[in-house]
Amino acid sequence: MTPLDDLAADWPALSALLDEALTLAPAERAGWLAALGPEHATRRATLARLLDRQDAIESAAFLAAAPAFGFPFPSEGEAAPPQDSASAGRGGPAGAGAEAARGPAPVGADGMRAPQAAPGAVIGPWRLLDRLGEGGMATVWRAERSDGLMRREVALKLPRLAWDGAFADRLARERDILASLAHEHIARLYDAGVDAQGRPWLAMELVEGQRIDSYADARGLDTRARVALLLQAMDAVAHAHARLVVHRDLKPANILVTPDGQVKLLDFGIAKLLGADAAESGAEATALTELAGRPLTREYASPEQIAGAPIGTASDIFGMGVVAYELLAGRRPWQRQGASAAELEQAITTLDAPPASSRARDALRARALRGDLDAILNRALRKAPAARWPTMDAFARDLRRHLDGLPVEARPDRLGYRAARYVARHKVQVGAGAVALAALLAGSGVALWQAREAREQARIARNEAATARAVQAFITGVFGMNDGDQADPAAARNTTARELLDQGAERIVTELRDAPAARLQLLEQLARMYDALGEPERQLQLDSQRLALARELHGPVSTEAASALGGMAHALLRAESRDAAQAAIDEGLRVLDALGDHGSQTRFRVVLEQASLDRRMAPARGVAPAREALAVARGLGEPGLVSLALGMLADNAYYSGDPRTAADAWAEAIAIGEADPRHDSTNLPLYYALRGRALAKLGQTEAGLASLRRGIELQRARDEPDVLHLNEAMLARVLIDLGRLPEALAVSAPAHAWARGASTSEFGSLPLVISTTHARALELAGRPVEALAILDDVLARIAKMESVPEFEVPALAFRARARTALGQGTAAGADLDRAEAIAEREDSAELRELIAPEREHWRAAQADGRRAVVPVVASPPGLAPAPRAR
Repeated sequence: MTPLDDLAADWPALSALLDEALTLAPAERAGWLAALGPEHATRRATLARLLDRQDAIESAAFLAAAPAFGFPFPSEGEAAPPQDSASAGRGGPAGAGAEAARGPAPVGADGMRAPQAAPGAVIGPWRLLDRLGEGGMATVWRAERSDGLMRREVALKLPRLAWDGAFADRLARERDILASLAHEHIARLYDAGVDAQGRPWLAMELVEGQRIDSYADARGLDTRARVALLLQAMDAVAHAHARLVVHRDLKPANILVTPDGQVKLLDFGIAKLLGADAAESGAEATALTELAGRPLTREYASPEQIAGAPIGTASDIFGMGVVAYELLAGRRPWQRQGASAAELEQAITTLDAPPASSRARDALRARALRGDLDAILNRALRKAPAARWPTMDAFARDLRRHLDGLPVEARPDRLGYRAARYVARHKVQVGAGAVALAALLAGSGVALWQAREAREQARIARNEAATARAVQAFITGVFGMNDGDQADPAAARNTTARELLDQGAERIVTELRDAPAARLQLLEQLARMYDALGEPERQLQLDSQRLALARELHGPVSTEAASALGGMAHALLRAESRDAAQAAIDEGLRVLDALGDHGSQTRFRVVLEQASLDRRMAPARGVAPAREALAVARGLGEPGLVSLALGMLADNAYYSGDPRTAADAWAEAIAIGEADPRHDSTNLPLYYALRGRALAKLGQTEAGLASLRRGIELQRARDEPDVLHLNEAMLARVLIDLGRLPEALAVSAPAHAWARGASTSEFGSLPLVISTTHARALELAGRPVEALAILDDVLARIAKMESVPEFEVPALAFRARARTALGQGTAAGADLDRAEAIAEREDSAELRELIAPEREHWRAAQADGRRAVVPVVASPPGLAPAPRAR
């Protein structure tokens, strides 16, 4: 037996109480302990002992108060550890003393002692290096790959207690939620799994930084700089909200800032998809709730969280309001020395937050907060969720308006206030012209002009507010359709996200008829969601509606119209409607040229669509728009966009006969992705493979093969079989060119096995490319019967698609060679005639060049008058038996 075995039965209650205690400063804990109710009398001594021995524990919000992915930071009132020791825990350097403070090895739910993690231990594919911190239920370790597949240190989360199914479910929830989020200010999930001992683990981005309040205080940041940090965090939360994820535990300890001033939002361990509350009530309550009580940190919790009511995005807005209040004023709104937990809860649920300026730590902060910021924070901290900001974007937008000297929505729309804001924005102009204006207009003109300015600002603010409210109401309505308050709660809860998306798209026109600006915004968001789902037809419908509405609201020559045209071009291109896509691109570029727009993101998107279209039809022509897109991306200073443009330039250069430019562009794109995973890292394996193919074309065979295999190696860790098998097909094609046919077949066979069952409606022409490559390898290896069967199937699938000459011509040419080998000279000649007709129609030198050797091979066979001898070769594993020759 261990000391922890004695606590097993009472651990859920003790854990919840520890969470509460450890959110307090150490000096406040004795008073809290003494104030516990009589129902906790038997636990008081145990709690005192645990608090004394284990002050490294942060909270039961799954590492919520410790820096999960960087240096460990103290709770309020404690001294920070040395910043040059990533392995230092809250109790001091990791070592014998720290080990003693942690107590015995963790104990599982079955009472068995679990092995203690230690530096050098291997967890799944990760080797532990040193411990970064620990919370009530997890430790966090700096780790590296033990198999050498990835040269990157990560923050690895491991459970400390209760390694049962409940914890695994909780970890799986965090993994699934984080995997859906990709944002520069959200700590990235790299990997997840369960080790040989049944321990679940998460490999997260390792963030070397400080909690946001510590960072701001250490650098003496002024109010403006602190607001700028908040805006980064709010952008991250808004990104999560747009994907139906609520964080539920926003607080300074979950918001780190790196040395270069970049905010990172951490710990979605208790975040839940919108609408999930109903599914976790009653008999369906999750083990998380049963194990650790309400998942919240009381000081930053919203009234509805404390009351145990259903929560949504408004709860995060409240939490961010508390974070902003504390960061700007230096104190939390309801912070009182010696207040008990019950008193704190009562204050949060019943008392209005005092103006931040009244609680500011010094007079300078108070002056900066008085007025706009007081009003903005007050709105975020209102008791009723509906009275707060409708969205995190709306909250952030008012902060930006304050920084820009514009009137803020949170304050009353009064002439004097708006005039004062105008004067504040234009101090120099107003000061220089005051005497002249007074002499010329005797004051009356100024009043009229300021009144017009005020009315215009009021109109803009009202429109923005109405749009934000309409968007929030619409999203709430759509995603409330699967809550437990519907007529059929069970069916409502089983509604999929795709079904909700379809229902939302149908409701836009009718429900937002009187809010056209909101309708325009939502049409764009829903169109992008359909694009992500691989539904170009639905995306096209919404983008077409968006174009009509943009023209109605903003005119035919507007950025909004050009953006919609770019979206339509993208959808049309994915649907292989190339002529229509070209028309949309041409019109979009005409609009942007008329606006004088040569450097915006809208310009980038439209030009990139042109390069993408040219890549399929005339890659030599596509080099110029790809270079233009690259120049725009560099001008915008967006590495992710630079990487996309480099990939497009490389593709067009390669297919237009310039492998050197292609290899160099892919190398730069790879460097961007390796340097920072936020920047187009999803394409990293593909870029490695494409660069390898270009290097092989340049004669750098070994370097090319190494790059191709690196791409395949990276892709195997991802759940993207289409990209994995495309990379395999590219490696097979290089091996074919080198005459290494057994190796080529070994690589292309599993790729073809996947391609046979892959739908072209879901994966486009990719399965056709993969199967054609495998057929080519089979034919050259002396197995034309199998090759012919595959190419017959490929061409039958192509016949159901709109014109795709770049895939149809190779399939016809390779089938002609297989038919020639089988003595089917007439059929082979017909295939080549058809291929040549397509190449002439498309005026494609590349396609003609591909056909030429197959035509010469056919002519030679016809002149010899001989039928090729076909060896009988057994089908490799995973392939159907070879069909008989016809």
